[in-house]
Amino acid sequence: MKHLGLLVIFLLIGSLSLSARQIRETFVSSDREIRIEEEASFEIKNLFPGYIEGTVYSNNKETTRQLNYHVLFDLFYTTDRRGTRIFLKPDGIDSIRVNNMLFQFFPGQGYFEVIAKAPGLTLFRKHSMDISSETLTVGAYGSTARSQSAQSVQSLVRPGMGDFVDRTVKLENQAGQELHVTIQRNLFFSIVHEANKPVRIHNRRALQREFPEFRSEIRTFLRQNNTDFDQEEDMIELTRFLGSLING
Repeated sequence: MKHLGLLVIFLLIGSLSLSARQIRETFVSSDREIRIEEEASFEIKNLFPGYIEGTVYSNNKETTRQLNYHVLFDLFYTTDRRGTRIFLKPDGIDSIRVNNMLFQFFPGQGYFEVIAKAPGLTLFRKHSMDISSETLTVGAYGSTARSQSAQSVQSLVRPGMGDFVDRTVKLENQAGQELHVTIQRNLFFSIVHEANKPVRIHNRRALQREFPEFRSEIRTFLRQNNTDFDQEEDMIELTRFLGSLING
């Protein structure tokens, strides 16, 4: 395994209203199969610095467990008496509350953190990760050419044979080139409306596409309030406004 460097960058997003840091790590590897979980730090892979007592709501039952959220795999996990990490099967889980945060699972889309509710809709926040790689090629006269690619973690997940124990996230590098790999944790907001599936709301176009009947009202609200789609307080106010329109 060849590693030429590791760079960890911590980015604070404005205020701490997003209640999480956006973290980016960069490393260099020439492995033919780069297993991201082995390269990424604990901090970027996990939402919390360690296990935290939480409650799992499943089939009208409440179970108290020591939990952490594995952002890379988009799964919660606990530990047994021997200290072995055990991922929770999301099937049958209604929600999970940990560290005063409530998470809800959506098949095919993973866990979302509940932020606010208004009549007819719910605002969620998604903790996600993206992976990009860059190859530097040196030419005959010392010139360099860059080749970049970016992929979502979801496209790189390979399910294991057991209960998520063998799940992996990996980059294929068959040529054994020197790759500069960047892992970044991201946050974005989604709204659940009629379709009962989270829809990412990151700009005016996405918002008006989800609520075409309120295009004019939305345009006026965004202009008057200078809404920032990355700020929690702005998105809560937007959610309340949309709820008033739905039930107006």
